[in-house]
Amino acid sequence: PQNPKTPYIWSIFNLKNSNMEPAKLKIPIQGSPEMLNEPMTGIPVPLEPNSSIPPLPEGHLEDLLGSKVLKKRSTLTDKEKETRYSVEECDISFETTGCKFVLLFYSASWCYPCQEFMQVLKDFYNEVNIDSKQIEVVFITSDNEEMGPGGFREHYAQMPWLTFPFSSKKHDELKEKFDIIGIPMVLVCDAESGF
Repeated sequence: PQNPKTPYIWSIFNLKNSNMEPAKLKIPIQGSPEMLNEPMTGIPVPLEPNSSIPPLPEGHLEDLLGSKVLKKRSTLTDKEKETRYSVEECDISFETTGCKFVLLFYSASWCYPCQEFMQVLKDFYNEVNIDSKQIEVVFITSDNEEMGPGGFREHYAQMPWLTFPFSSKKHDELKEKFDIIGIPMVLVCDAESGF
């Protein structure tokens, strides 16, 4: 059985070249492309030649994230979506329709490596979704305050994807669920099952 704290994690840089098919991705969790970490113990296990990653457990993305998230207002231009904090509530199921993966992006405004990685992730997000939406990203904050310089709103204003309200317990729940102890971190989840 799959440990619920151990989702399959694939290198985001391999998604575009793999036709977005999980069975072809062989870089789960840690280790080399020939190794898979056993979900319960974390012990590396060699993959058999021509084998694929085991199927994902059954579930729904809403079980992991809930049904409501925030997104940038649809009236904003693409440029404004990456520079302004102007949000509206939306249904996660609608925003992820047609997506194959949902990336959980753990970050904070005070984290310099997060700032550098965010630009890489934005470039990747725009490139992968250029023809049709393949992935969605949900920002999970470690910011200490909502307003002011270096706060949650200023940080999220630079992002074109989804998040939860600053006061939502989902930020802490998702950090705890996946034992996040360092940032930046990106977890890749199946858009249907949430695993």
